Amino acid sequence: MGGLSGGHYVAYVITDRYEDLAVSESTKDSGETPENTDTKTIEKRWVYCSDTQVRPASLEEVLKCQAYLVFYEKAAPEEPSEAS
Repeated sequence: MGGLSGGHYVAYVITDRYEDLAVSESTKDSGETPENTDTKTIEKRWVYCSDTQVRPASLEEVLKCQAYLVFYEKAAPEEPSEAS
């Protein structure tokens, strides 16, 4: 893999947009526009990202990797729903 001064780096990212990435990759070369461009919420998934590929990753795979940097994203609290 490499060290801090050089080598091959990868990232594991949790996202709810993996389906969008798969659609854009499949239509990128063909020049087609996806028929359904609605932004629907799907479940969050782990994704492996490297110089050469983006692919789904299991939680087990993520937990086995030897991470040396971890980033967190601050999420806004959900708004309470009002009962009618």
